[in-house]
Amino acid sequence: MKVNKEELFGMYAALKAYLELDHDAEWQEWLDRADRIRTQLETIAGVQGETHISPGPANAFPSLLVSWDQEKVKITPREVYDALKAENPSIVTNVRRMEGGQSQLSVGVVLLRPEQVDYVAKRIKSILVKAES
Repeated sequence: MKVNKEELFGMYAALKAYLELDHDAEWQEWLDRADRIRTQLETIAGVQGETHISPGPANAFPSLLVSWDQEKVKITPREVYDALKAENPSIVTNVRRMEGGQSQLSVGVVLLRPEQVDYVAKRIKSILVKAES
């Protein structure tokens, strides 16, 4: 295989940036993002959030799992997922099935920019508040 000098320099620049990154600070930033969203959502009665870290070995990064008492907040995680995805700009989350057949809303925090964290929390909270009984 041939590699041109532009590709080689691009790989060098990417590797250099990765090695110079403060990985501990980046990890803490991700945990802080999940905590900021969780704190805002837990102001709603019956809503709980927990930081979840995939066991790995690949893609082991934190996300926020949100669940709620559906007797108090009458909406399913799938309905919240659909509502967020339909918005403009859309917010892409995931639905995670738990043991016992219940589901949780999974909110990824790794790809969020810092200024997007509160927006995401506000939009999710707005949907849940509207569904309160």
